[in-house]
Amino acid sequence: MISFRWICLSSLLIVVFSGYLSKAEEVPTFSQCKVHIEAAIKDKDLLLPEEENEIDLGTSNENGEEIADGSEPVEAIESDRKENSAEDNEQVERETEEGETVNEEATGKEFEAEEEIKATAEAQVEEEDKFERLEPQSEQVTDSTVDNSDSDSIETQPIEASNNAVEVANEAVNESEPQENENPKEVEAQAQPQKAVPAHANQKQSNEHKTTESVVTEEVQEATVPLPPVETTPIQLEAVTVEESVVEEAPFEGIIEEEPPVRRPRDHIDEFLRLGEGAENLALKKNAIQVTLREVKKVVETAVRPLESIYKYKDISNRHFGDNEIFSKPLVLFLGPWSGGKSSIINYLLGIEFTENALKSGAEPSANYFQVMVHGDEEEQIDGTQLAADFTFAGLQKFGQAFIDRLRGKRLPNKLLQKANIVEIPGILEMRREVDRPYPFNDVVQWFVDRADLIFVVYDPTKLDMGLEHEALFDQLKGRQNQVRVLLNKADTVSQEELLLIQNNLMWQLSPLLASPLPPVVYAGSFWSKPYNIESPRRLLAAHEENMLNDIREAVDNIVENTIAEARRHAVRVRNHAKMVDCYLTTFFNHKGYFGNKEKVMDDIIENPHKYHIFEGLSTLTNISRYDLPDSDVYRDFFKVHKLYEFQNLASTCSFFRGCPIDKLDVAISYELPELIGKYKKRLQSINGKTKSKGT
Repeated sequence: MISFRWICLSSLLIVVFSGYLSKAEEVPTFSQCKVHIEAAIKDKDLLLPEEENEIDLGTSNENGEEIADGSEPVEAIESDRKENSAEDNEQVERETEEGETVNEEATGKEFEAEEEIKATAEAQVEEEDKFERLEPQSEQVTDSTVDNSDSDSIETQPIEASNNAVEVANEAVNESEPQENENPKEVEAQAQPQKAVPAHANQKQSNEHKTTESVVTEEVQEATVPLPPVETTPIQLEAVTVEESVVEEAPFEGIIEEEPPVRRPRDHIDEFLRLGEGAENLALKKNAIQVTLREVKKVVETAVRPLESIYKYKDISNRHFGDNEIFSKPLVLFLGPWSGGKSSIINYLLGIEFTENALKSGAEPSANYFQVMVHGDEEEQIDGTQLAADFTFAGLQKFGQAFIDRLRGKRLPNKLLQKANIVEIPGILEMRREVDRPYPFNDVVQWFVDRADLIFVVYDPTKLDMGLEHEALFDQLKGRQNQVRVLLNKADTVSQEELLLIQNNLMWQLSPLLASPLPPVVYAGSFWSKPYNIESPRRLLAAHEENMLNDIREAVDNIVENTIAEARRHAVRVRNHAKMVDCYLTTFFNHKGYFGNKEKVMDDIIENPHKYHIFEGLSTLTNISRYDLPDSDVYRDFFKVHKLYEFQNLASTCSFFRGCPIDKLDVAISYELPELIGKYKKRLQSINGKTKSKGT
């Protein structure tokens, strides 16, 4: 009878507990469980009185009253439980009396099985009571809507009931040995109902929070049922990449090349440039040059300046002709693509290769600096501010401080620099998009081009890129074909056949850019002291180098001729501008009328000059080429600054005593300036005659 009773008890508990777990997520109510419990009792007629108190599936509402599924009050549930417990006690007593009369013979194996079943059931009840006892205490921390006094009274009822159940379970566990090998799944199933029970208890004040957590922690540690091992996954921390501060490096300025073991002689440079002349002869020539240049200045002041002032020529063109342009030394200009060898050629001409004073060079695009080489008694590195304060380069100040910071120079006691200044323009780098510079690069290049006596465009035969930068550069060289020379540097790196093909191709590609039917002059060579390559055409390269040196010597010796020619070109531009303004004025007065609106007529003439045939009529009447005149857009902007009707006609500028300014300008262009060239040559002949007489 005893074995049958414990078997029924264990099966009953397993059925109840498995049903409880299966419906843990649905939170079964007491009324739902009550039906199954009564059915089980009627079927098995077996229920221990201690286990009745262990089943507590009720919950508490916000007021602390226990309810079953929100439908039955706590008092009704307690009365039902007392009646059921009384009936169960009577039934158990009767079964006990009947069991005593039954045969109590049982084997040792049955007794051990009964003890194991009993220990299992009591352990399950114990764990369930422990979790039910701990849950109200943890729920008190999460709810903060009820006062402390109410929460204390609510806590005491479930805690006392659970404590009584725990004491009974502990006595039963002490009598029986605990199972050594428990199934981890069963232990996990026992712990699962804790999450399914809803929490409606109230929270205590924040100052009791730490105390409650410590009590809960101690009670959890007292649990004897070992929990299954929890698989821990390592937390992968993302690698934090610390970006190092990037230090902006200075722009690459090139290097000074090492001296080769063998160098070509450069004595022929001094010979072709006539750098070995005596000091007395140089002084006589310098005096003759200064006298002639002062006469040029006098002609410009008397014949050109009046019309410049009357018709505001400086506001329409940036090509000025002042004292700086008249008395400055000849200017030799080097420009072209990057890494073409411009710096190496300058070092070669000045004899400063492989020294500290040499201009730095390299295969990479170097820093974007304008390099100026001038004469000085001592070696000195000068910056842009010092150069802009010099008489020759004072006009560069108008391009702003950003350009001045990109201007550098050197003073060297060099014989070639006594006769000429040398300037290197930064290398042109072809880009897919337009290069954004902090200064007007094209205007600066135009300033140097207008004052240059000789212009060398240097190319590397392996880097013949033609793009927008080249087109803009050669557009500024139009009209100066006689001063432009193309240098094909590093020509000894290619064969003779390739050199001829590259040279011919380059000549015909550059001709359209210069707007000239004739190809430019091209010199091929290796312009440095390093020996020629063995397979290179040495005689051809040497001949081209001699031609280049002859051009430099002529530019230095023809300083007066070049200055007079530039003064004459400037006078022609001023005359064309004066006649253009006079043509606009004549058209304006012919169409204005006596009662006409002068503003309206002026705007119509300025916006539509071809409608009134201004440019065509001027070319026909004055024999001035249309291509020597500025565009109509230039005059549109000019007359927005200066009103057209504020100017005078050329005829009104004439007076009885002073004459006509336009007539004086025509006389200077046709007679006075060309006569100065003849006077200068006579002075040179006298100087050369004196030198020969002293030599004999």
